Amino acid sequence: MLDPHFVFVNEIMDWSSAQSYCRENVADLATLRSDTDNLELQDLLEKQGAWIGLFRYPNIYWSDRSGYSFRHWDSVNNPLDSLSVICGVTDLHKSGKWKLFPCDRKLPFVCYSIPPPAPGQTERERSEWSHSEVERAV
Repeated sequence: MLDPHFVFVNEIMDWSSAQSYCRENVADLATLRSDTDNLELQDLLEKQGAWIGLFRYPNIYWSDRSGYSFRHWDSVNNPLDSLSVICGVTDLHKSGKWKLFPCDRKLPFVCYSIPPPAPGQTERERSEWSHSEVERAV
């Protein structure tokens, strides 16, 4: 998979509205697959927390439905049993560690965008990749 480009949106929204905004204007809420992604996100946010694409209903998923393998959880207790639907936030006061909050809390958020075609990649190849990614997210 191509590396994502992260876009910080400094508008205050609940998680669901942030997800809709990202899907309509960029691609989806941020999906983090590595320490490199997490560090890039920390540099972008400048010491404030923001929604990312994690949610739990009833299991933890990424908004784009991609695999959940990379983890960067804060050591504080997350409300896993107290709410049926909870959403992910990156906390820059804790080195970008993730927390779960009620999804109706209003926060800024981070989207990811689909990168431009690689040198030598045709628009058709890029279009096919983009279409398959969007279909999985719906």
